[in-house]
Amino acid sequence: MMNILHHILAVTGAISHCRQGLRDTTRGGISLLREPFLHEVFMRCARNNYSAVSLVAVCLLSLALPAAFAQVRQPYVERVSATLPVVPALAAVAFDGSHQRVALGTAKEIQLVDGSTFKVVATLPLEQPPTTICFTRDGAFLYAATSNGQTSRWNLQSRLKDRGFTIRTPGLLTLTTTAQGHLLSSSTDGALRVTDPTSGSELASSQFETGLVAYDLATPGKTLLVAAPDGVIKLLSVPALEGARSAKTNLPLSAVRVSEDGKVAALAARDGHVQLWDLESLNLIGTPGDKIGRVRALAFDAKYRWLAVAADSSIGLYDLKSRTLVKELHERNLQFSALSFLGDDHLWAVTVKGEIAVWKVLSEPPDSDSPVITMTQPVPAGSGPPKVYARSVEIEVMVEDKSPLKSVVVGGIDKPVELKEVRGTAPDGSAKRYAAVVLLSKEGLNSFEVRATDEYGNEGRTTAAILRLSDQDAVEVVGPGNNAETDSIATVVKFRPWFKVESYKIVVNMQDMVDGSGLRKKPGDLFVEGVPLVAGYNQIQLVVAGAKGEKISKSFGVTRKVIGAIASNPGSLVPKSRDAKAEPQRWAVVVGTSEYLNRGVASLKFADKDAESFARFLQTPEGGGFQPDHMRILLNKDATLAKLQEALIDFLQQAIDKDLVIIYFAGHGLPDPARLQNLYLLTYDADPSRLGTTAFPMWQIKDVLERYISAKRIVVFSDACHSGGISVDFATRGMDATKSNLINQYLADLSRTKEGIVIFTASAAGEVSQEIPELGHGIFTYFLLQGMKGEADFNNDYTVTINELMQYVEDQVKRKTKGAQNPMRSQTVYDKDLTISQIAH
Repeated sequence: MMNILHHILAVTGAISHCRQGLRDTTRGGISLLREPFLHEVFMRCARNNYSAVSLVAVCLLSLALPAAFAQVRQPYVERVSATLPVVPALAAVAFDGSHQRVALGTAKEIQLVDGSTFKVVATLPLEQPPTTICFTRDGAFLYAATSNGQTSRWNLQSRLKDRGFTIRTPGLLTLTTTAQGHLLSSSTDGALRVTDPTSGSELASSQFETGLVAYDLATPGKTLLVAAPDGVIKLLSVPALEGARSAKTNLPLSAVRVSEDGKVAALAARDGHVQLWDLESLNLIGTPGDKIGRVRALAFDAKYRWLAVAADSSIGLYDLKSRTLVKELHERNLQFSALSFLGDDHLWAVTVKGEIAVWKVLSEPPDSDSPVITMTQPVPAGSGPPKVYARSVEIEVMVEDKSPLKSVVVGGIDKPVELKEVRGTAPDGSAKRYAAVVLLSKEGLNSFEVRATDEYGNEGRTTAAILRLSDQDAVEVVGPGNNAETDSIATVVKFRPWFKVESYKIVVNMQDMVDGSGLRKKPGDLFVEGVPLVAGYNQIQLVVAGAKGEKISKSFGVTRKVIGAIASNPGSLVPKSRDAKAEPQRWAVVVGTSEYLNRGVASLKFADKDAESFARFLQTPEGGGFQPDHMRILLNKDATLAKLQEALIDFLQQAIDKDLVIIYFAGHGLPDPARLQNLYLLTYDADPSRLGTTAFPMWQIKDVLERYISAKRIVVFSDACHSGGISVDFATRGMDATKSNLINQYLADLSRTKEGIVIFTASAAGEVSQEIPELGHGIFTYFLLQGMKGEADFNNDYTVTINELMQYVEDQVKRKTKGAQNPMRSQTVYDKDLTISQIAH
């Protein structure tokens, strides 16, 4: 023995050079007898003059190395606790692995059991007790045969018997189907027969003189393995039952089972021995040890991990990689007669009394951890929830779990949505991405819950929220802030749109400065653009157009601070130092436009004359004696956008707190047809198709009143809403004159900017200002002038106050138009006794 051990150690070096031959590529185990490995070891022994004893040592090592190198897997086995049917007086059993079904035949019926729910799903009536039953390989039909060969077929879709015939054989024992749809049967005379089920005729037969113990078809159904009592096994072609190859096992065989791929067979003896044979070479490849008793049934699992061996009241599980008995299942008072794996993990066993036992067989214990869910789309906005400007949004989550997922669902919304897998993120499939479109039912915060459930019932949950933005919040202006001030000649505009941007533009003081594209940007990305500033106040408008038709406009102001004057003639506009006891001064801007450069805007008859008459009256002693250098009179061609901006912003800055400022405007007012909340006064050079860059915005009047005019007494007269003020060409854009009367409403609201402002407009909302040829004026301005000239002096004190004037004009205009036009006054705090004009006496 010591010599043998010595020679074993001597050849270990030769073996170490040949380890590539250790792996059996067909099964992942070790098969020294089939590889070039053994031949190379023998050759190395011969070159080194090792003795025959050394070669014997190599042979011993070839038997010992498989167990040494193989890793033993310990399965997790759990008895299924579901209530299983019991079939008394069981006569026959058949398993359908492809559809996970079991057929249990009794004297009167066949019960079909669903292998996943363990419920009886159908009952097929029988006229005689069956000796054997079998499914067709596609699972569409079920055959049942008696010992005298009477055979019936059931259509499993309709659950009706559709065919019957006789297989002429003495003492039929077993029945199975081939890949061609033929029936293969064995009988007590030791013969195999192939029968055509359509005609019932015999196609082929083969006689075994020593008898027939068992047979099995490979999954392809074209090869048949037959076992005889004397230990001989044969391979036959199907359906011809020809081309026999045989081998001697030296075992008293009792059971045979072929693996799902048809490459390996398990052979069991009456004494409990089990052998594994390679069916391609018909060679022995292994002998699992640890006998458990007389073997009655065998079963491979579909993944070739386990071999189940049933012996009386116990079932042994062998790890096929190590060929080791790793688990033994004991059931008292049960005698198993049939065995099969259904699906990947369930082992079914049926006893001779019709009892059924089912175990779940896993490579490792079931997963007990809940799936982990991470929301990846949309991306959160900093520390807050994701922001979306849409009624629906595609959400994407990443779910991590060791086990396959059963479902991923979004709940907590009006209608739960199931997410679909889009792509994996890990090679082992442990992390996967799922996506779905979710409706956002309201503006503001929308909350929901994502639930992921794996195949073991473990559930992971995460709550999430998405902020659905309103139109106002769809574009976030990061900087500059509204009414910001700077010493720089330029400012940086930063904004963040929460939708896919197609284009955008930035307009400064009615001039286009930036035209940009957002093709490379994502929702929530920051846009940064620099724009120049003029001295003083700058009106900036940002217009963002989305890829889906969105159009959002934002306006804000930036003041560029300068030292000194802001006009071309500094001395003429810089407020001169005045003594504190000096009299208050009067300032006026009077605008009247009857003619317009753009032919799409119809001319007015009296707007310029109204303004000219009003300005002329202000210059009279009765009207206040306004000095020409304290007035800006802009009529027709002089009433351009640039000159109006200069008059309101630069010119009126000269007024101080105790001064009086009067602003008069006669002409067209108009809202933007695309955004009715954007209101404009039409200057001479205004283009109705480009109001944003050519007309004077009403919100800039608010800024003028609030930021540039220091006077605490301001009166605004507006006769800006005239019928017939829009041509046919313009009217086709879906606008009419009544909509322009939003201008008057806006002006009335402007009076709330600060105390001391009174605004008097020509008509109420929904009305238009009329021009009457017989008066030679617009009706509002006509009675405005008449009242200032003395008609409004109700108390005969030779002074017309603002309150008297408005009362007079309101009454006269209503009477003249028979209630069709109703002037409006602002409802704010102002000096109702403010003198507007005086009457000579």
